[in-house]
Amino acid sequence: MVHEIALITIKPGTEADFQQWRALVGPYFASPPQVEHTQTVIQGF
Repeated sequence: MVHEIALITIKPGTEADFQQWRALVGPYFASPPQVEHTQTVIQGF
């Protein structure tokens, strides 16, 4: 079994580009991706 981890950061203003990319590659995913939304609370050095 192959497990892949991908980190995709979507910057403001790029949502349309991401949606277009997702529409193109979506059929090749084995299953819908599991998504975890995060938010930076403190940015260090």
